[in-house]
Amino acid sequence: TYPDRRANRLERLNLIGKTLSFEEPDLVTFPALTLALAAGKRGGTMPAVLNAANEVAVNLFLQDKIGFLAIADLVEKVISRHRVVDNPDLDQILTADSWAREESWRLIN
Repeated sequence: TYPDRRANRLERLNLIGKTLSFEEPDLVTFPALTLALAAGKRGGTMPAVLNAANEVAVNLFLQDKIGFLAIADLVEKVISRHRVVDNPDLDQILTADSWAREESWRLIN
């Protein structure tokens, strides 16, 4: 509900005295997670590009213009075309973000 928060009747989460368990992620079932992990490891402008491409792809999915499984495919195509800038400044990050959005739309059209 961002940016306008809605009131809810749910109790606050309290994990005191609870046990959590974790499993290895299924990278085959969730290919976008593999892309995100690789972007984070690569660094530079890659995480911004991944995020921008993902936002466009999810928006396209919500508009019924692409299928759910096409989200990761589109993101992968965009990041594979990106020339990473290592140690970017803010302008370079914003430029990479804009490029990724434009490239996502170009690939769909």
